Amino acid sequence: MKWQRYLQAEDMEEENFWPSFADIMMLIVMIFLLVMVVLMIKNSDLVIQLKNSILAEQKVSATAQLAEEKNESLAAQLESRDQTISSLRLRLMDMEAEKESSAMLLESFRLSNEDLRGELVAREQVISSLDSKLEGANQQISNLDSEVRRQELTINDLQGSIKRQELDYLSLKDKYQKLLRPARSPKGKVVLEVSLLQNTNSQTIRLKTPEAPVRVVSEQELHRILSGYKSKTPNGLYLKIIFPEGGTISHQDAWSFTSGLLQKYDYYYQGNP
Repeated sequence: MKWQRYLQAEDMEEENFWPSFADIMMLIVMIFLLVMVVLMIKNSDLVIQLKNSILAEQKVSATAQLAEEKNESLAAQLESRDQTISSLRLRLMDMEAEKESSAMLLESFRLSNEDLRGELVAREQVISSLDSKLEGANQQISNLDSEVRRQELTINDLQGSIKRQELDYLSLKDKYQKLLRPARSPKGKVVLEVSLLQNTNSQTIRLKTPEAPVRVVSEQELHRILSGYKSKTPNGLYLKIIFPEGGTISHQDAWSFTSGLLQKYDYYYQGNP
């Protein structure tokens, strides 16, 4: 009986020990976790402070570099200004030397001017004498000029008469040549029809060829096509030029456009008709 009571008491003591040990370990773990949390928070604050310190250091470094660059620029400007000042000083010295030289030259001119005044008085007397002689010579020249103008008018009249006679001769010669040549005809020729409609602010050129219907072309394209036909048929190209109603082209512009194209491309106006 005593032995059984002893065993029961020992079992009860052992059962009371383990719960107390578990509570102690739990408290230790909680304290450890709490310490870890506090250390992590402090480390986080230290990391933030370190980053801020690095950023501040970078800003200070950038500010120092910028200040150094400004100092270098100011030093370069100062050196340039020193060189400019030196150049201006040299120039001022040259100007002072030139001033002294000019003063000496001016004094020399003043002395020479006094001598020249005496010579000028004597020359004025000679000029006065020459003026009287010049008046007589001018009168003779005036008479000669009148005679020359009269002869020039006569020569101009003769030249005008000669030119009129030359024009009359050329006109008669041209008419004679036209009478000898056959009339201009599209028979047996390649006929190209060109029409020009010109208004105040626009110009429209149309071209009709044996191979293509009427189409709008530019002036450059027109000359290119006509040159191509002329190279194929040098003396076989007949141009028909039309000015449609509704245009405002002047007679002079129409004649210039027509004669320009005919003289350049039409068979009748070429060197070998």
